Amino acid sequence: MIEHLLALSINDIEFGNLPLNDLLVDSLYYPACDIDGGVVKYCNEHFDEMGICSYIYADYATGEDRLEEYLDGFRGYSLLVARTLRPSDIGADKPLQMPDGIDPKEYLRYRQNWKPFAKGAVFERDIEFGEEHGPERFSLLYLGAEGAAAYSGLYLANKIMPKAMAVIQPGTGFGLNWTDFKDFNAPLAKTVRMGDRMPEYFFYGGIGSSDYVDFEWPGYAMIARISDYYPKSEGAVTIWRNING
Repeated sequence: MIEHLLALSINDIEFGNLPLNDLLVDSLYYPACDIDGGVVKYCNEHFDEMGICSYIYADYATGEDRLEEYLDGFRGYSLLVARTLRPSDIGADKPLQMPDGIDPKEYLRYRQNWKPFAKGAVFERDIEFGEEHGPERFSLLYLGAEGAAAYSGLYLANKIMPKAMAVIQPGTGFGLNWTDFKDFNAPLAKTVRMGDRMPEYFFYGGIGSSDYVDFEWPGYAMIARISDYYPKSEGAVTIWRNING
């Protein structure tokens, strides 16, 4: 993936066909993400270990205008180019694959309150920072969309599994999320399980006094804890690895 990103010119990124499959392979998928860049920072700093430089974000509550305010906010990186994408660029014009027992209307429950959008961006490392700060480039695909449905439309439809996923402060209940992304028997996990395997890494956590060692998706073992994920708030993020391969 990094070789592909480095080979692209600004003109290719801004006007060329979106290389969707290349963006999905070895990516990190983060539903209900808001504008949280913590996973990008961690994966950049551990690029040699994790090999992740493509990030797929999905959140129906953020809004394109708010995203624009934060788009150039990654320390040590500058926005090389960004573009607004069409539904057909990301396969949003195709039917969804959904788990049994899920009402299709649930995926669109909040649609009257949000405007779908898709934005692609590529960031380039500033010259004063070295390789220890992260890869030379990384990409971000941000969807104003529901997380389980977006996973289906991207990963299941293209028969690709993300290398990592993040469920961090997903806003269940009063946070406007219609389902619980942490629940292994809820729609997001059921959708992921429709693929042929599970992601290699999982980021799990949030704000509050919990130590976040209670991740309940089977087959994962905790390998690290980011205790300073929220420098100004109490909270943490734990990292889990698929022990089943």
